[in-house]
Amino acid sequence: MIGATVINSARAPSMSPLPLPLTPIIGREREIATLVALLRRPEIRLLTLTGPGGVGKTRLALTVANQLGDDFPDGVIFVSMAPVAHPDLVAPAVAHLLGVRDAGNEPLVARLQEFVRERRLLLVLDNFEHLVDAAPLVTDLLSAAAGIRILVTSRTRLRLSGEHEHVVPPLGLAGPTAHVSSEAMAESPAVQLFVDRAQAVQEAFVLTAENAVTVAAICRRLDGLPLAIELAAARAKVLSPAALLARLERRLVVLTGGGRDLPARQQTMRDTIAWSYDLLSAPEQRLFRRLTVFVGGFTLEAAEAIGYRLSAIGDQSDPNDDPFPTPRPPSPITHHPSPTTLDLITSLVDKSLLQRVEAADGEPRCSMLETVRELGLERLTAGGEWDEASRRHAAYFLAFAEQREPGGALPLRIARLDRFAADHNNLGAACDRLCDGGAVEECLRLADACAHYWYVRGRLSEGATRLHIALATAGAAPSAARGRVLNWASIFAITMGNAQASSTFGQEALEVWNSVGDPLGRAAALYNLAEAEEHHGHWDEAAELFDRAADIWRGEGQLHNLGRALMMRGGVAYSQGDLERAVTIEEEAAALFRHVGAPRWIGMTVCLLGTFAAGQQRFLEAARHYRESFRTLIESTDVVWLFKPLAGLAAVSVENGDVERAARLLGAVDRMLLGSGGHPYGLNRPAYERADTAARAALGEERFTAIHEAGARLTLADLLAEADAIVAMAEEAARQPRRRGAGSLPALTSREREVLDLLANGRTDREIAGILYISRRTVNFHVANILGHLAVHSRQEAVARAHDLGLLRASPNTSRYT
Repeated sequence: MIGATVINSARAPSMSPLPLPLTPIIGREREIATLVALLRRPEIRLLTLTGPGGVGKTRLALTVANQLGDDFPDGVIFVSMAPVAHPDLVAPAVAHLLGVRDAGNEPLVARLQEFVRERRLLLVLDNFEHLVDAAPLVTDLLSAAAGIRILVTSRTRLRLSGEHEHVVPPLGLAGPTAHVSSEAMAESPAVQLFVDRAQAVQEAFVLTAENAVTVAAICRRLDGLPLAIELAAARAKVLSPAALLARLERRLVVLTGGGRDLPARQQTMRDTIAWSYDLLSAPEQRLFRRLTVFVGGFTLEAAEAIGYRLSAIGDQSDPNDDPFPTPRPPSPITHHPSPTTLDLITSLVDKSLLQRVEAADGEPRCSMLETVRELGLERLTAGGEWDEASRRHAAYFLAFAEQREPGGALPLRIARLDRFAADHNNLGAACDRLCDGGAVEECLRLADACAHYWYVRGRLSEGATRLHIALATAGAAPSAARGRVLNWASIFAITMGNAQASSTFGQEALEVWNSVGDPLGRAAALYNLAEAEEHHGHWDEAAELFDRAADIWRGEGQLHNLGRALMMRGGVAYSQGDLERAVTIEEEAAALFRHVGAPRWIGMTVCLLGTFAAGQQRFLEAARHYRESFRTLIESTDVVWLFKPLAGLAAVSVENGDVERAARLLGAVDRMLLGSGGHPYGLNRPAYERADTAARAALGEERFTAIHEAGARLTLADLLAEADAIVAMAEEAARQPRRRGAGSLPALTSREREVLDLLANGRTDREIAGILYISRRTVNFHVANILGHLAVHSRQEAVARAHDLGLLRASPNTSRYT
């Protein structure tokens, strides 16, 4: 029987109202108010609520209809269309519910029009998606009576003139758990719904600070779909949130057991989604299945490469077709997807199985709710299509990742990095497919092609792991692809603070390049080995290696890489105590970067110039350099290096006597390092240690921790404001006699303290260099820094001042150095 309900009718048709249980809606109050207002606007007479199965369209329509009862004196009539099997049966079904007899010679549509002509009523047509061919009846009714409004729920819009579509979104979700409090999670509509339904089956269930993170994760795993959340919450009678989350790796198996008053197709989530799938045409079903191979969305071009190409060859692949050809590189600018693909995707979007996503570059992208995707993956696997689809997916993203900017050189432009970010999950899935499938060369090629993106966007831990997997998959056979991945593994290791691993990867890469005979690869390996030596403070060795790399790149005309070598060589010259040469080399590097258009590296050269200025006590100049570096790195969307100028600004804050601001900046620095997996190294390490030591000593651990945690929550805009404030403070300090902040101690690095201890024990420069395994120039550099921080002019004064401040050990013990 077709269900109908009459709500608050003064002159209702002659039928008995059916009871309609209205479960309270959670988290949609604003949306309900918006829909009520829309239906009260005279120009909106047809409103269609669209969205995927389980998103709550029916319940939302019922609630809106209930609130509009007084607006329609002839009744608010709700009609469930789910039992209607054919479009031709829609008019008879509506006529039956309105009390219009299907008899006589006059067409039934005309009798329906006559019935509604003088009436003011709201007709709610629920679950109309399988009857869209009957949509003209809606137009016929609206054209007959100005007082009628029609509210439709459907997984696809009706495509009628005058139709106003409202896409019903999933419930709001809590943000990333690392940055959201349990109180904020409790305010999430999705979490509130879970708690409400869990308490309905288990009165003792309570949301606590301990389980809030898990409940929020459950709701995210279920895409915020109300039906899925309700079905999952019903399991709270038996499963704890942690146990439930663990079982949601396969969502559709868990999401069963809905209320008996629900339609059969909504008593399990699988049936709800399958209802939408079964309504698709055969080509739509075939494309939908193929599209589930994408993880995190796709472009129209990618859909054509995977979905349409497979659809065109049918269910059987050509056994002679190479799964990893050298495809024509994707060209998002000039490519136009097949109209067939575009039409099918448009249809899937209209039917709420895909969602259109706004991409940063304006290129159309679509995504699929993971709960919906799971059913498609089941069908894809059952049909024996998974292997072919995943092979095509991997081949497409290998070709995409290897496509280079005009000229083919790094660094990648921001728009290109943004495209990598949009397809981050797809690239990871392609890496897994290639490595797990034993495609050795392709596995190395894709890891190499993605490494620059992983590095610049701060995905160091993930990138390092994938590089290591690719190397393990490939074995020890020398090849250019293996050499490039070894070079990247060395870079990731040094950035993550593991100089020994970086050196090991670098040596292995050098052996590969010597075997292959590639001078550019050899130069890259030498550069990485130089960074490892620099990390250990072996300045002379680092200088030689950087010079060798620079000579190769200069001879090969590799200006961008030459600039990198010069930039690092300038840092080594500074560490050796040759400031004049350091500045000259750094300015040459900056000029090269400006010539080739590499803003990220310009930002790093400016940061090093700030370090040089700070080492000479020119703190205003240093602050200005650090601020410029920070801005430049933000503009180039760098993530992994942002902490470097911030650490420098924190050290300048200490020199200006503002240890609280230094503690705030250190909080931001540590959050960035934690997020990327990076580690302070090279010339940024002393500034970090200096600021940290001084701020902790001046503030005490408890206050330092509180301010540090507040700094971890600062936005980039906040940090830019902090940089401006530090520059302003340095400008003020430059106009006044220099003074150290009240109560603060000189912020010496651990190496400077070691040098100071040895000075206090009467050691000469030669002896200190031998004990600490550094050059005499480096000893002189550290001594100059110590004199500056202690505001004295001789070594004897430095030792006396250090005794007064309690910076020396009570009983110096040099045996630990020997």
